Amino acid sequence: MAISILSSGIVRVSCEGILDDHHLRNGLNVHKGKITNRAVAEALGYELVEPKAVLAA
Repeated sequence: MAISILSSGIVRVSCEGILDDHHLRNGLNVHKGKITNRAVAEALGYELVEPKAVLAA
């Protein structure tokens, strides 16, 4: 898994890292403008896109 910590303390995880780790995928809300979290999609009235689908694209 590719994880890097920037000098600002922000942690970056590669798409491959998120694809490989279901805990990280569960924490993903939005990627490339697509809602990937069911609760967020329902609350905002948007279509849910499965995280694996949007990460693999």
